[in-house]
Amino acid sequence: MSQTMTAQGLTSIVDDLLATHPPAATDPRTFLGARFDAGLAWVWVGRDGGGRGRPGPEGSVLKLTGTEHSRRAAAYLLDLLGNGGALVPEYRMTRPALPLGGDGPRDAAQTFLRSRANTIEGGTSQILRNILGERVLGLPGDVGVDKGVPWRDVPR
Repeated sequence: MSQTMTAQGLTSIVDDLLATHPPAATDPRTFLGARFDAGLAWVWVGRDGGGRGRPGPEGSVLKLTGTEHSRRAAAYLLDLLGNGGALVPEYRMTRPALPLGGDGPRDAAQTFLRSRANTIEGGTSQILRNILGERVLGLPGDVGVDKGVPWRDVPR
């Protein structure tokens, strides 16, 4: 696949995804898989604007789709485990020795709570949606009477 993609190429990818992921609404696993695949396809399409010295929307899209996917997957994990998934094995207030993305045991409750934090750090999901809507889709921005005003001058 080339780094530059046309709308027709994207349509073809989406059609293939829909064909291989039957009604996503009926199976959470299928929905999660289709959503993740669609997010990766979107990031790949956005890569063609990257060579012009301006950052493209890929980082925002990847962060938004990744954290939302993680949040849904963690919620699905708790659903699968039932009441036992909410149990926390210990209450130590120390950082785990595992590196980010490392292999090792993680409890479902910690995974669920961590997935919520991921949607906040590095730019909230709502702010990223606003950025993508304004800068990528060309939607009008929020009406802000304090845009361009230093924080110290904003009435509180």
